[in-house]
Amino acid sequence: MAILKYPKGFYRHLNAKQCWKLIHNPDSTWARVLKGLYFPHSSFLQASSSPRRSSWIWQSLLAGRDVIKEGYRHNIGDDTQSLIWFDPWIPSIKGFRVFRPPHFPLQVNLVADLIDHDLLQWKTNIIDSIFDPIIATAIKAIPVAPLGNKDSIVWRFDHSGNYSVKSGYRFLSRIRHDQSFGGVNNSNLISREVWLKTWNLPIQPKFKVFLWKALLNALPVKSTLLRRGIPINPSCPNCAAEEETIEHTLFWCNDARAKWFVSANTYKPNPVGFGSFSLWWSAILNEFCEDQLGLCFIAISCWIIWKERNLTVFDHIGPNPIVAAKRISKSFFEVSSSATRGDPITSSLHDFTVSSVWSPPPVGTLKLNSDVA
Repeated sequence: MAILKYPKGFYRHLNAKQCWKLIHNPDSTWARVLKGLYFPHSSFLQASSSPRRSSWIWQSLLAGRDVIKEGYRHNIGDDTQSLIWFDPWIPSIKGFRVFRPPHFPLQVNLVADLIDHDLLQWKTNIIDSIFDPIIATAIKAIPVAPLGNKDSIVWRFDHSGNYSVKSGYRFLSRIRHDQSFGGVNNSNLISREVWLKTWNLPIQPKFKVFLWKALLNALPVKSTLLRRGIPINPSCPNCAAEEETIEHTLFWCNDARAKWFVSANTYKPNPVGFGSFSLWWSAILNEFCEDQLGLCFIAISCWIIWKERNLTVFDHIGPNPIVAAKRISKSFFEVSSSATRGDPITSSLHDFTVSSVWSPPPVGTLKLNSDVA
């Protein structure tokens, strides 16, 4: 009797085929049942993993969704579904995706906000004011679809635009082959300018090594350990609500959000249009190109949040945002004391005080916190 043996990872592509059907047939019975259970307030591509309560079927679909995310993009119509800062939708740029700057001032989130639907043309004045010339030119080169054409999702590695097991398997096999022989890795995808700016920061080597590991996606968060074959529950050790990734640990976990909020750091992460850590850090380097003080503080904040996470995982010490904020300030002063006298950053570091760290109000009083957003 013949025994069929599928190649490693082949079942992920079979699951991806079911994901493709789920995306393009949202009104089918099984799609509506899954939406009601697992992503009632979002799309399938944006749904969280919910590791505590999800079924084996849902976990299998999430594995297939990872394949789809590697190679899909949006065809722009007249609908209001595609997000400027989240979805891949610009055909002529690498990755088809543009990420929102850290301190972007305008509330423009949908691609539809960039289209004049009456004249069936792009709002060139808004596009030119938001994007750099290369991105703006790429956007304006996209034909504006006539009324009645909704946005659609296509698979970019097949001429038909539809996902197939064959095209998906070939695509990911090529990526694995390139990675095995050093053709593609995270280090090569990060520009030399980013590496130079990171290693030249006036901070202690331990902070730079941490940034180096985070940029290479080499921090041992649970999702990475699971991907490397270690049988471990990938949920966040602090909130247990989502899968623990580098981005979740440092920015989007409730514990991390609290630490960013109470710290003296004026920068607060913005979830809209947020990509990977490496893309975020590249944007931060550009945003704070004239502010070495701000860059140092952000780097130290990320390092302290990571160390606090490790205390929770290994020493079973509960998170405390106030303590973390004080540790950030203390580490900041250590950088100040170790800086060379006469360095332009030294005076700025000494001017910083811990008094700006958030503190709870006295008993019997109410404290209202707000920001300038």
